Amino acid sequence: AAAAAAMAGRCRPLERVCQLLLKRRLDGGPGLDGQQQQQQQLLAHIVRQLHGLTQNLSDLGTLISISNTRLASVKTRFEGVCLLALLVSDSPTDVFQDHCISWLRALQHIIQSHDPQPTVELAVWVLRDLLRYSAQLPELAREVAMNHIPSLVASLLALKPECQLAAMDGMKTCMTCYPRACGSLRGKLAAYFLGKLDSASPQVQELACQCYVLLPSLGTGFAQGMKYTESWGQQVHCLLATLHSLAGEMYAETETDPVCYEGPGVDLPLPLLSDTDPFLVLRLRQRFSALSKCLSLILGSDFPVPVKIPVQDVLNLVCRVLNISPRSMSWIGEGPLKLLVLPTIHCDALDILSSLITACRKRLLRFADIICRLFPQVLTAWASPRDTAVPGQERAYRSVCGTGTGARRGAVGNLGRALRRCSTEKRHGRWKEAIPEWRHSW
Repeated sequence: AAAAAAMAGRCRPLERVCQLLLKRRLDGGPGLDGQQQQQQQLLAHIVRQLHGLTQNLSDLGTLISISNTRLASVKTRFEGVCLLALLVSDSPTDVFQDHCISWLRALQHIIQSHDPQPTVELAVWVLRDLLRYSAQLPELAREVAMNHIPSLVASLLALKPECQLAAMDGMKTCMTCYPRACGSLRGKLAAYFLGKLDSASPQVQELACQCYVLLPSLGTGFAQGMKYTESWGQQVHCLLATLHSLAGEMYAETETDPVCYEGPGVDLPLPLLSDTDPFLVLRLRQRFSALSKCLSLILGSDFPVPVKIPVQDVLNLVCRVLNISPRSMSWIGEGPLKLLVLPTIHCDALDILSSLITACRKRLLRFADIICRLFPQVLTAWASPRDTAVPGQERAYRSVCGTGTGARRGAVGNLGRALRRCSTEKRHGRWKEAIPEWRHSW
């Protein structure tokens, strides 16, 4: 009775696995096919079936044998992965060490096969836990890194497009837990993530950005002949160069004296966009937002070694973007569309500034005057005067004003007295004029 109760307790994590998978699909996760009720009935049947199988088991080895048997058959493979999730999460350390490699091979076989999408996604989910646990055991981690990670990453790169979210999730875990072993595939990983930045799915784009910023930490410290610090600096400068190019491509005709990029970076090898595409401006805006997110993430990430942030180059980009005024937009041709996406572009620039302030803190004191001028400039540009506010639009451009105010709070909190003194000195200037207007617009 005690053994049965113990095994019944071990089935509770299995039920959580299936419930989490079901919730992920019902919430609009990858592979959603519109047949939620059928999926719910299928998962409930699997849970009841596996619960009945494990009620009378007293030997963990028998449970492992059942999992292996079900993994070997295409018809029962999904159930086998569910059982494997239970084993990976709840097995004792010695059992996990003994079976980790065989489980890893089984999961890689599922990823390489043509199994249904839910099975592949669940296999990648279990793989994440397996890699995290194995990385904490030195001897096992060495074997996994030397003999399995490169081929595993290659298998994830080859997954079919409908599994791209699961694939990037698995790659992110590999790069986080085994960064050195992924160094030889950094070029292929970079090309893959850059190709996903233009995705129409916010989830795919967000995950691609998170994965892309991990690339400088891959390898043994001299990946492709470069040190970690050099790789990090090169990636930051390439992001800056590409963002400058995108800003010029979108708003060259409205800029009077743009701040040009003169650093060592080159444009990233992104897929070419057609000049005849009627949605070119929207695609450029989407690409600018994705690369801005990458820059914000890499500035705010905890890198394993000290790095030198190119503060002046980053501020030049922020100033160039925020100097694009909505009042200078043309109402001819693509002018209205460019004005429509400008608030998003300004929000992206403010997010970059916030990440820079958070990363550098008081080291930015000598740039306090520049930073202090940016906030009233943005708020004034997008504020609606009280006497000209259109009924129903009293809260126009709320996102820009909210992002600007949030960035200002972060600047005051991190830069301290220098920025407060700068704000006080401008109490009779544009800052005093902008704040009441913004409050009215909010």
